[in-house]
Amino acid sequence: MHTDAVLDGSDGCTFKECPQCHKQPEGFSRHDCRKRTVLRVVEGVVYKLFTLLTRWLCPLCNHTFTM
Repeated sequence: MHTDAVLDGSDGCTFKECPQCHKQPEGFSRHDCRKRTVLRVVEGVVYKLFTLLTRWLCPLCNHTFTM
């Protein structure tokens, strides 16, 4: 569900302040997405899962960060 939300743009940034400048802008802009690989072990079998992480941009300091 998370990856689908990232792909269709319905995920939102839950940060209230920028982790770099610590100011509170009106909102953060979507900057990019990056792939994340997760390994999960279920009953002794390792599964490789792929998901996407959203990169956000602070409009005040132009710092990008990942949720």
